[in-house]
Amino acid sequence: MENNLFNRSVFYSTILRSGLILGIFWCLAIGTSLWWNLNNHRESIQELAATEARTSLDKDILYRRWVAGHGGIYVPVSEKNPANPYLIHIKERDIETPSGKQLTLFNPAYMTRQVFELGEQLYDIQGHLTSLNPLRPENQPDAWEVQALKSFGNGSTEESALVKVGEEEVLRVMRPMIIEPGCLRCHGGQNYKVGDVSGGLSATVPMAKYNAIADRYTSGVAYAHLAILLVGLGGIFSAFSVLQKVDSKRVASQRALQESENQLRTVFGAAENVAFITTDFKGDTTKIESFSPGAEKVFGYPAEEVLGHPLSLLYPAGGKDEFSASQEEICKTGAGVSKESILLRKSGVEFSALLSVHPLANASGMFVGTVVVAIDISERKKIEEELRQSNEMAIALLNANSESLFLLNLDGIFIAMNKVTAARYGKTPEELIGKCAYDLFSPELAQQRRQKVEQVAETKEPLTFSDVREGVMFYHTVYPLFDVEGKVNRVAVYSQDITAQKTAEALLKQDVELNREVAAISTELLSEVYDIETVSLRALKAVLALTGSRHGFVSSIDQKTLENVGHILTDMGGDQCQIRDQKTVFSIGEDGKYRGLWGSVLNSRQPMYTNSPETHPHSVGVPEGHVAIRNYLAVPVMMGDRLLGMIALANSEKGYQESDFFAVQRVAEVYALAIHRNDYEKERIEMDQRLRQLQKNEAIGSLAGGIAHDFNNILTPIIGYAEFLKDDIPKESPMWESIQQVLLAAHRAKELVKQILTFSRQNEQEVRPLKTNQVIKEVVDLVEATLPSTIKVHHDIDPDSHMIMADPTQIHQVAMNLLTNAFHAMEAEGGVLTVSLQNVDITKDTVVAAGLDLSPGPYVVLVVEDSGEGISDASIDKIFNPYYSTKPLGKGTGLGLSVVYGIVKNYKGEINVEGRPGRGARFSVYLPAVEHELRLHPALRELREFEGTETILLVDDDISVLRMEKRLLERYGYTVEMKEKSLEALQEILLNPDRYDLLITDLTMPGITGDRLTRKVREVNSTMGIIICTGFSETMTPERASAIGAQGLLMKPVGSLEMAKMVREVLDQRKET
Repeated sequence: MENNLFNRSVFYSTILRSGLILGIFWCLAIGTSLWWNLNNHRESIQELAATEARTSLDKDILYRRWVAGHGGIYVPVSEKNPANPYLIHIKERDIETPSGKQLTLFNPAYMTRQVFELGEQLYDIQGHLTSLNPLRPENQPDAWEVQALKSFGNGSTEESALVKVGEEEVLRVMRPMIIEPGCLRCHGGQNYKVGDVSGGLSATVPMAKYNAIADRYTSGVAYAHLAILLVGLGGIFSAFSVLQKVDSKRVASQRALQESENQLRTVFGAAENVAFITTDFKGDTTKIESFSPGAEKVFGYPAEEVLGHPLSLLYPAGGKDEFSASQEEICKTGAGVSKESILLRKSGVEFSALLSVHPLANASGMFVGTVVVAIDISERKKIEEELRQSNEMAIALLNANSESLFLLNLDGIFIAMNKVTAARYGKTPEELIGKCAYDLFSPELAQQRRQKVEQVAETKEPLTFSDVREGVMFYHTVYPLFDVEGKVNRVAVYSQDITAQKTAEALLKQDVELNREVAAISTELLSEVYDIETVSLRALKAVLALTGSRHGFVSSIDQKTLENVGHILTDMGGDQCQIRDQKTVFSIGEDGKYRGLWGSVLNSRQPMYTNSPETHPHSVGVPEGHVAIRNYLAVPVMMGDRLLGMIALANSEKGYQESDFFAVQRVAEVYALAIHRNDYEKERIEMDQRLRQLQKNEAIGSLAGGIAHDFNNILTPIIGYAEFLKDDIPKESPMWESIQQVLLAAHRAKELVKQILTFSRQNEQEVRPLKTNQVIKEVVDLVEATLPSTIKVHHDIDPDSHMIMADPTQIHQVAMNLLTNAFHAMEAEGGVLTVSLQNVDITKDTVVAAGLDLSPGPYVVLVVEDSGEGISDASIDKIFNPYYSTKPLGKGTGLGLSVVYGIVKNYKGEINVEGRPGRGARFSVYLPAVEHELRLHPALRELREFEGTETILLVDDDISVLRMEKRLLERYGYTVEMKEKSLEALQEILLNPDRYDLLITDLTMPGITGDRLTRKVREVNSTMGIIICTGFSETMTPERASAIGAQGLLMKPVGSLEMAKMVREVLDQRKET
């Protein structure tokens, strides 16, 4: 207590002494500030006065220079402006204006003096023009001005001084006057030259008004500093009073702190298993300041061994920075830090501890240390680790099961579960544990599950049951779990997904049935007595049974018309599922697409099924009276990429699934073989008929050909000698007409031979794009000129008819034969011969309606119609047979129409004949048109555009590439030579440098590479075109190729057009240069 009183007395003395020193320092600071402000203001006032004087001088010098530059100014002579006696030497000093007005010259000095006098009257600023050698005596300098003028002679540019003029204080500023060219007019007699100092110009500013401003400022600043001085002294006194009060509180706080510390020491001593430690606050070098008895027990250190030592002594090597981090966090937050940590006993054993570090502040609130509380939790951590491992093992056992496994209390709350359980509900175990399982089900299902749990709790026996939820089948087992009293307090539930198992059983059963049906269909397919309708019926019955469908059909695609022909269909109009043996045609649209649900399958050639057909984008509804479609399945029947037919089903009682897809596709694969065999059988029968007809025609053709050749041998001398006789015998001779008849008969025999050769296909054809209207017009004109007047010819020939690919001679022969037959039919009684040639587009509907054997597409139709005697039904069937004729002997050979038929069929065309006895006949010839008519083939355009006759040398070590490029370039007319070895090519060029127009060389070759070859060639021939070819090169670019002397670079593989184009460009470029 006495120590506290002594400390308090010392504190008071220190405060009093500090307050006195602070007061004296405050007075000195205020006095210094007052002196500095007043002195600075006085200098500012003088600078303002000097600025005013300089401004006046600048203005005077400016207008003085202006006047001097103009040689002075003339003003009217008056009492105030008499003539300047010092300018008497200037002839133009006095002048008279035309009006008689007298003017006198004012030089700059004279003008400046009068301006100074005016300025002194108006602005109280005195100006003075002076010189050490003045013209005017009044301009003599005073003592200060003499000193200033002398300083100008030494190079000074301005002089100023604050002086007393009588009782008045003034500021004087003076600047030198420099002789300029304009000044010499007046001062030239004084021996001045340009640049000399002739005198000075001064301005005197009274300081009275500036001093008045300074006095007002001085009073204000003095009063302000006095106020600040008094406020500061008052503050010092107040602070001293406050410190006295603070000290009183400090003494009271120290007394309370002493008592609290005694209590804490008692508590620390009593806590044997808790370590209390205090430290200083020095980061890495923090030292221990106190160590409780509990700390001695926990760490094994006596207090005297650790006091004053670093706190890091109690941390293992890896954790010595941990306490520093805690101190940093305390500094940031101002709050304590609690966490688990690893500490070190004296024995070197590490242990887990719950560590709390809190800041220790002094009376002023400053952090001066920390309080560390450490509780040994190593036993607790050991127990926790055992529990953790036990829980992990239990969770691992749960999750190791691939089926759902979970624990519930009797209220249905999840206690534990594996991941499979949570995944079935789209959750994680953490999201479901603690939640009620019944909340995941509908009220009805939740009640059923609650009853199952209550039954197990009551009977204490396991319970099994199964159910189906959202299409998934589950098999559940509920096991009771007991508490220590033997009561059921929990249940374990095992839920197994048996969907796959049940599905596999169903699939196995379906697969057995499917194999049985496929075997039955295959038996029908392999039967010698084959019938597509029987196989179709068997296939439809199979897929109806396998899928549980009530309706369906099987069909095949007519490969000519693309119609979808339904072989076997169920009755779609009634309730009974009856198999009906009838063919129904599903037509293809004009756009080449099938309509409806089944049409989408044929268009995409992909199977599909839907259990909601009304919402399908391709659904077009059903016709009136048709059974409603609840679900639908269709599979295209394919063989490779070829569409053969389809199987379509509807209205399955269970709805369609993937397994139904698989079953129907299996049947479709077998049914594809059935359609293929049916097509094969029809094609075989048709080919047999064609073969027999071909053999017949071949035999007739061989006979006709042999006869025709013999006829030519006989006719050649007959015609030759007959023409000799005709030339030798006069035309007036009776024999001349007989010889003429012999020649006519011989030429008729010659035409007959041509028809025989055409029929026997021994003549050569020149097939090319042909404008049909030109040939038909020529035949019509020829025939019309030879017809009798009893026969009228009407023709309608389209000038824009399509082009066809044909031999013009054969088309001429077709038209001539048809028109000749029409003439013969009307020869007796006359009539009308109608010929038309038109473009038509043949569609599948046209083909079916007219019974034509044609593919859909554009055609040219030649129609020849007569009004003659007509054709009987019996003759129509045989009209195209060879040697068949209804004409009298000598009127025909019977080969005309058979030749026409053969020519038309050879061009994949068709000929149709209509006629009745007495009503004339109509022949229609259909010839397929060329799609790109009157266009030059792209290949021909390329040949013409890029052709040439130059000589090209090819160099490549790959002979196949050389041959290809040689053949390509020769198509364009070039002369091409090849070299497999680059050294041989170089030697050839060196021997004959001007032989080749272009070199095309590979880049990578043995011997010498393409780039080196290019450089060598450039040394002997600078004009030869060079193109480099390469398959791959990281270094060769078009720029590099150009740099070494090549005009082009081609990357393999190179197209023909690309190579031909570049060759032509390089050769043309060579010609230009």
